[in-house]
Amino acid sequence: AAIGTVVAQAAAAGLMVWILRRGAVAGIRPTLRLHAFDGPAVRDLFRVGWPAATDMVVLNAGFLSIVGMLGRIDQSAVAAHGVGLRVQALAFVPGMSIAQATGALVGAALGGGRVAEAHKVVRASVVLCVLIMGLLCLALVWQAGPIVQLFHIQEGTPLFRYSVMWMTLLAACMPFAGVYISFSGMLQGAGSTRTSLRINAVVTAVQIPLSWLLGFPMGLGAWGVWVGFPLSFVVKMFWGGIVYRQGK
Repeated sequence: AAIGTVVAQAAAAGLMVWILRRGAVAGIRPTLRLHAFDGPAVRDLFRVGWPAATDMVVLNAGFLSIVGMLGRIDQSAVAAHGVGLRVQALAFVPGMSIAQATGALVGAALGGGRVAEAHKVVRASVVLCVLIMGLLCLALVWQAGPIVQLFHIQEGTPLFRYSVMWMTLLAACMPFAGVYISFSGMLQGAGSTRTSLRINAVVTAVQIPLSWLLGFPMGLGAWGVWVGFPLSFVVKMFWGGIVYRQGK
């Protein structure tokens, strides 16, 4: 499986170079020869890129902490967590795709000094994300049981109950996540990746102890550990909205 992943990534990289060399994007035609080191460009890439990379580290640290808590409750909850994340990874693809498009369009608009156009892009992105993620939310809640059974999990088992619970919680946060995903694309397009990192770092720092408090001292178990995740997206959504309205 690992070798297959490496081969697939290499093939994707080669295909991308081939597509660009055929002129798929105007003005971008990569060559295979080495170019002179462009210090200013590398510094700009690092300045914008390191917060985005650290952002992913923060998010994964939050997920790992949840897995550690679930392991103290029930191994079935740990397995259910993996099932839910696989479904989430597929369900969040439309929203993440819109976020990437938002970043590109916002960056192009701001680069050309067209601030009003950037605002229109963000508003359209939020509406589109909420509609798509909202529909997916309804579908996942309505069909949570059948979807879990696709993983050959027997109905009525603890693993089945945990998986349905976690998937329902993930689905409940999807409309809120859709709004924040749009704002996240906006921040990346504007080059304000430090703001996105700040939001995720602070919210994750609150989410982890909140999940522990709900899961253990308050005795809510796996549900308490998990519920901190959708709540965190609600906070991120409002914080992202505040940043957007500030217009910086």
